[in-house]
Amino acid sequence: YQGAGDEQAEENESKSPIGGIDAAAVAAEITSELVAFVHQDLPKDVLSREVIAGWKKWAEFGKQQVLRDAEGNEIVVPIGIEADGQLRVRGQDGRERLLVADYLL
Repeated sequence: YQGAGDEQAEENESKSPIGGIDAAAVAAEITSELVAFVHQDLPKDVLSREVIAGWKKWAEFGKQQVLRDAEGNEIVVPIGIEADGQLRVRGQDGRERLLVADYLL
């Protein structure tokens, strides 16, 4: 049995407490746009370049980040993204390296 208040409670569960954003609607829109993007009639290398260009546009390069899985919570500065999606970072020692499976806080 679903009471009259249950429908309202379910609707409120998908809304963010900040600004009343409907999380389910946002997720559906992102999914729809992603599917449309991937199914464009373009070569995969062109699509991957577009993804990387978009990521670079929104990434916070030059801002210190903490590697959550590194001993001592190592601080790195993201400086670029490689063609294969690896993140190029500079450590506090000045050395650059590529991250594949590390995560940022």
